Amino acid sequence: QLSEPADCEEAPSVTVQDVTFKYPGGMAILEDFNLVLEAGTTTALVGTSGAGKSTLAGVIAGLQRPDSGAVLVGDTNTATVSFEGGKAFDGKDDVVVEKVENALKVTKTIASAPADGVSFNEGETVSFEVTVTNTGNQTLKDVQVTDKLAGAFLAQGESELIESLAPGTSVTLHYGYTITANDLGKEFRNVAVATAGNGTTGEGETPVIPVAPMSPEPNPDQKPDSKPGSGKPAIPKTADETPDGLMAALADLGLASLAAGLACLFVIPRRREN
Repeated sequence: QLSEPADCEEAPSVTVQDVTFKYPGGMAILEDFNLVLEAGTTTALVGTSGAGKSTLAGVIAGLQRPDSGAVLVGDTNTATVSFEGGKAFDGKDDVVVEKVENALKVTKTIASAPADGVSFNEGETVSFEVTVTNTGNQTLKDVQVTDKLAGAFLAQGESELIESLAPGTSVTLHYGYTITANDLGKEFRNVAVATAGNGTTGEGETPVIPVAPMSPEPNPDQKPDSKPGSGKPAIPKTADETPDGLMAALADLGLASLAAGLACLFVIPRRREN
């Protein structure tokens, strides 16, 4: 027994999203089909016999369940349902209508280690992995991935445009960035964003990227110490190793009095003991 339809002050719009339908053992009657029926409008379906007009009407009415895609009556997805107890629908079972969920998760990780095992230095390349996952229940189209780190580059052969991402599936992209002198001494993270064609957005951020500290600037006012060590003047090595040569070297160092004292040692002979 059919009940009378409820009165609606405003009829909802109907949106058919990427619907594919085929009968058992047959070809697809509808494939990635899209249609929007605005509330309060009248739409005529025109086509040859077998084109799928009746099938589309049955899918929109909920009499046929598509193989993929969604049929939204207002905000309710009538194409994805589950039946209580797992029984087939017989007109009496209560159904739980699954809400449409569009969601993206972006995870960004550092995929390489510094050469010294501690921090990245100037000229080293940091490798990143950006994984985009569809955590919703609808296939997302034209997912654009963007790395917000200026100077980051995508691995050769990869594309930042993911044409189609089914529910529960992931795509991983690989980026690189070369540390510059301006990065030294700074603490920064790297952010990646993914945006689907329908506006669904996800964002992921790396942990802090370990970067080497900046080298200290030399002090122009500090004079280099030409005589490191004890600070005492060193006697220059001379080819003349005679007493006269030694006296001249001491005199050059301003040690004339010491030179004179030593000269006495060389001039006055030792007293002989009887």
